[in-house]
Amino acid sequence: RPVSDDPRAGNAGALIIRIIGISLLAALILVSGCGRGSESATSPATTAASESNEIALENRGVALTGKFDFDGAIDLFKQLVDRHPDWADAKVNLAIATLNRQREGDSAAALSMLDELLKDHPENLRAHYCRGILLLNAGKASDALAEFQIVVRKEPDDAFAAYWSGQCL
Repeated sequence: RPVSDDPRAGNAGALIIRIIGISLLAALILVSGCGRGSESATSPATTAASESNEIALENRGVALTGKFDFDGAIDLFKQLVDRHPDWADAKVNLAIATLNRQREGDSAAALSMLDELLKDHPENLRAHYCRGILLLNAGKASDALAEFQIVVRKEPDDAFAAYWSGQCL
């Protein structure tokens, strides 16, 4: 029985559950790499239960990055990359955690990771974007601009890539 006198209140719980379900499905599709190339390039080629565990580990690494626990995130992403060497998103996330840690040699290591990834996945826009950030921070604005322009050409609505393109000029 609804707590509220509003007759629509009884449907609110079902609507919330439906929205959560749709949101979780959309998040799963985004994380699993739908529409971003071959399955092995973006998500681990494992059973559904195992893939769910690997995606949960990736999400935990992203959360650790967001909490500025870059060492913890790097450890998780390294585990994922070791187990799934073709998982492009895990490699980009490893590079992002590494560049954000900002210890001696981290920027060069992250740039090297992205360069290696782009050899096999030249259309990976996240790798191009992160590479642009690293190059701009290194004072190589014209090289960075080329990376951001790759992103802008493929994703013209990406305001961040457009902004950083402008910063390179």
